Amino acid sequence: MRSDIRINEHAVSTVVSAILLLAVLTTFLAAINSYYIPSLIADHEIHHMQDVRNSFMEIAAAASPGSSKERVLVPLGDGGMPFISSLSSSGTLIVSSDKGKIEITMTGARPVEYQQLEFKDDTTIQNIQSLSHLMLIIEDSDEDGVYSATIDNTEIKIVVNSNTVSVDSPGYSGTVLRNSPQSFCLDLLNPAYGFDEIVADAQNSPPFNLELKGATNSSYFDAEFTILLNDIDVNPISAQGQIRYISGNNQWIDQDYIFEGGAVILKQGSNSTIRSQPFFRIDDKNIELCLFNINTDASISGNGAVVVNVFGTEGKKYEYRNVENTTITVHSLYTEAWYNYFSKCGGNPETDNGKITVSFPGRNVSIITSDVHVILPK
Repeated sequence: MRSDIRINEHAVSTVVSAILLLAVLTTFLAAINSYYIPSLIADHEIHHMQDVRNSFMEIAAAASPGSSKERVLVPLGDGGMPFISSLSSSGTLIVSSDKGKIEITMTGARPVEYQQLEFKDDTTIQNIQSLSHLMLIIEDSDEDGVYSATIDNTEIKIVVNSNTVSVDSPGYSGTVLRNSPQSFCLDLLNPAYGFDEIVADAQNSPPFNLELKGATNSSYFDAEFTILLNDIDVNPISAQGQIRYISGNNQWIDQDYIFEGGAVILKQGSNSTIRSQPFFRIDDKNIELCLFNINTDASISGNGAVVVNVFGTEGKKYEYRNVENTTITVHSLYTEAWYNYFSKCGGNPETDNGKITVSFPGRNVSIITSDVHVILPK
């Protein structure tokens, strides 16, 4: 018998073409899944980390004294990529009250102290740094007399009669009506009298002395000023607290952002750098520091965005003049970041087991502390 089966070459060609097309498509999809999609996800996570950095900049601004901003949106994760990958990065936000400590010690410092006093006798106030308020107050309608306030031989003189008050000063000479029998208040720093210019000149090169004369039990000078005290060694003025974001990325490098000592720090691997400088100003003559006491312990994890409430209030203010030596000590896990920062400030920082120490001789020092309360969603 003869076999009547024939090979159909067209059918074989169609099958081979389909197999080749499927192989090409499979290779194409594998290439997209192996290279293109991870690249898109990495790019998405990069932008997410930039959003986290911006949020930490806002946290720093909200923590500063006098800030009106309280609510900051922090994206814990990137939310994933629709239609491409449902895999989302995540993150953890940790608020700690016992980390990131900064200590300030001073030797040979002259403190500046704020005082508000009433003077009912002739007196001389010495070593004044600044004068913000000076009033002559007459409580008795029958109280007449001659009063004066003198700085560096420049005098403002006031003659009080029953119905009038005569003022003689560097920029004014005339009479002010008195509403008898009511008490009378005269603002000696009113720009119209010109004595404020003498005060301003004296404050440009303090300290200076203020001599007050003519006060009695029924009339007195009301003054607000800062005064320079005797030399002391200052025990450590300290502040501590930290807000830390720990990322859980899928394709991009894991990074941490930290708010510590007023600075925003980026940690990547074993390296760290300051992305937003602390609220410090250090030059050849002055050191101005704003220190943050974070009094909260809390944490939250996830892949969505959370609203963080940050409340910063002014704590204490310290001022010192002619400080022999000022030492700043930072206890931190991010010594590399702080070392590089203080090096750029002209200091010679030293590193020792998680601690950075730097000293600055011969400066005026001003320190403001801010108490910061942080509320995370529950």
